[in-house]
Amino acid sequence: MSGLVAAVKVSGSVRPNPIAELADAFEQICGRSRKREILSVRQGDVSVAALDYGSSPAFVIRNGKSFTVLSGSPLIGDRNASDLRELDGHFAGFQYDSEADLVRIANDRFGMQSLFVSRADGWMLVSTSAVTLAAYQRSSVDVIGAAAYLLCGSQFGPRTHWQGITRVEPATEIVVKNFDFRENQYWHPIACTDPARSIKDAVRSSARTWCDEMSSLAVQDPMQVDLTGGYDSRLVLAAMLASGREVTTQTAGSLDSIDVRIAQEVSRVAGVEWRHECIDRNEPDVDQLGLAVAWSSGTLDAFQLSEVFESHRKRLDGSVITGGGVEHFGPYPWLQEFARAGRTERVNVSNLFAMRLLSSPGDVPISLELRREVELYLRSLVDQVCNRYQGCLNTVKLDAFYAYKSVGHFGAYRSATEVLTHSYIPGYFRSIFSEGFSASFELRARHRLHRGIIDSLNRKVASIETERGGPAAPVRASNFYRFAPYYYRLSKAAYSKIRGETQRQGSGKLSLSDHYVIGRFEGSGWLRDSALAYELVDAGCLSSSLCSRPEVLRRLYTVESALELGRPG
Repeated sequence: MSGLVAAVKVSGSVRPNPIAELADAFEQICGRSRKREILSVRQGDVSVAALDYGSSPAFVIRNGKSFTVLSGSPLIGDRNASDLRELDGHFAGFQYDSEADLVRIANDRFGMQSLFVSRADGWMLVSTSAVTLAAYQRSSVDVIGAAAYLLCGSQFGPRTHWQGITRVEPATEIVVKNFDFRENQYWHPIACTDPARSIKDAVRSSARTWCDEMSSLAVQDPMQVDLTGGYDSRLVLAAMLASGREVTTQTAGSLDSIDVRIAQEVSRVAGVEWRHECIDRNEPDVDQLGLAVAWSSGTLDAFQLSEVFESHRKRLDGSVITGGGVEHFGPYPWLQEFARAGRTERVNVSNLFAMRLLSSPGDVPISLELRREVELYLRSLVDQVCNRYQGCLNTVKLDAFYAYKSVGHFGAYRSATEVLTHSYIPGYFRSIFSEGFSASFELRARHRLHRGIIDSLNRKVASIETERGGPAAPVRASNFYRFAPYYYRLSKAAYSKIRGETQRQGSGKLSLSDHYVIGRFEGSGWLRDSALAYELVDAGCLSSSLCSRPEVLRRLYTVESALELGRPG
């Protein structure tokens, strides 16, 4: 990844340009870059530093005295990079227009490249790293932002772990001219569902769009698809093969897991090379944990992300293609609505919070008062997205909200792992996303559109079962019996959710990371004595029962580590 920091004067401040200090702070936290390039104009009133970490150097485009700096994985190709709003892919952009004497700062339509801004002493500060800005400004903790991560396991919306450090919302453009600035959202998904559209037409149009985008993907490196046992990554693989691209596949996990077994079989019938990745070590790598906290700004489980980093280090050079966002071709974004999906405009926010967003009240050691404040904040984000789609069905609103909150998962992972490799999420390319978003909920229900597209692209790949049961092919008389496990699991999951039972993933066996955080919690008084316990955690809720929820302890470790990074000695 190329780290990006910038400083733009927005008042008559006499403070010198802080760009060099910002770049130093970035490298102190995220590691020394291979190359640092600083561009400065207007006697230092506008400066940007691009920090090259090797895997994907910054795109620096010069045009006379004007310039554009792009961080991330933008899809430039033959597109005009002079208008950041027209670019596709995943990027954070900083642009100086010498003729108009103005600065434009923008990110991609879905916020899949992290970008943050703050104000300090008459300067607007910009960075792809929130913890860098926090360390430079010595920012105080934003208790609601940090608690939102503890409760959700991800962080989306404008709040971060620090006061005054704001996450740039998806599809945002900030224009600075004459010490003044304005901010606007330049795009949001348009609801254009055609209820009369047939499944055949939807499959044909979607398959064509997938093939067009994959064949025109301007990536010359070897490409590897992160393949699982589900529909999403399989659709990506089928589209890559149908468009004539050479790819390999990789799957992480235990060899006896259903995900790994299915992915291996899919790769075999597809005729592509498959690699199995299994992290084998005796204890967590502390250096990798630190890197994970730094590059995610403490918004992803540091233990899980460190394993992803280790996996990426073992890969061959090239780009990674993931199945994120392909959920918009299926029913996942609104499954918690059950029979009400597509039958009303009203979103069941209680189900959304209980089944998709929040941990149960006793899981996270924060006060009920703070939890209520976080819920009010999250509710404001839900309303913000849903209010754009007045008069639309709840499925449309929840589809848009799922894309919005994916900033905190797919976007955060993609941004963090680019320190090691280029990473693309085709499901969040504009034309591909629009195909799924415009399909009616009836076509996406029961994975009809998923199955139709995969089958039309590669029938061999579609014929293999999925982790949910049944093949990734349309239901036919010849294969109907193969779908019995799918409908059994679907009905069982629905019954459990209606009864309020929690669906725990995994075998229940503790990992090395779990043992590490439990041992630290029990043996060293960790959290009880830390500043975090007094600023964020309700000390009265810290009990041995937390040892039964190591995932909560991992989140606490991640937040504490991030706050320490943002509080340099």
